[in-house]
Amino acid sequence: MKSNLVMCCVVLMITVFAAVAGAQSQLTISIEEPLGAGWQLADAYLSSDQSIVGKQSLYLPRWAGATYEISKENVYGTVTMWVYDLNLGLPARPADFLAGPRWGIMNKAGDVFAIHLCWNPSMSGKYYAYSATSENLWRGRWNTDVLRSPGWHKFTFFTDGKTLTVTIDDQYQANLRVETTSTFTDGFTGLYFFGGDAANLSGVYIDDIQVSIL
Repeated sequence: MKSNLVMCCVVLMITVFAAVAGAQSQLTISIEEPLGAGWQLADAYLSSDQSIVGKQSLYLPRWAGATYEISKENVYGTVTMWVYDLNLGLPARPADFLAGPRWGIMNKAGDVFAIHLCWNPSMSGKYYAYSATSENLWRGRWNTDVLRSPGWHKFTFFTDGKTLTVTIDDQYQANLRVETTSTFTDGFTGLYFFGGDAANLSGVYIDDIQVSIL
């Protein structure tokens, strides 16, 4: 009797787990020492200067980059990450074309969709901007209509194969051009981060990354 009861419990647990797993797969990407498999870093490093979960975050100074592989094949779902907006400064010359930090998702083809801080004669840098390399490399830069502010902010990327949305702090939905998002609807395989190339406007902290795969 006891043996049969244990077996029933095991079967029940497996069934419940399978039902949950069938709905979606959850992944928490730790930003603590040491970083796990899947990370590729280029001058990015863990820092204790800022964190929202744990004791560290991933810091990307000027020219630094990082990627994280979630899957070999494109998947659909939601990626959330916390980003510390570090620098609200202005270019020394307003006419300069400057690129600050970027963070977002990448797909199997190597294309990236990212929130993009940038400054040029038509973009003041006061708003979070975005780019998709699949549309026009990094040359196509557009404002989200969401104002920047210093400190930690939550960014949520969602794609289901039909649409791509970005929500900021769970309340501001980014205004995204269909012409841009339609080039990035095949899902994602990983995450992409870049520290920026502007001398006085670069640097970003990343923390608490959560992935939910449909």
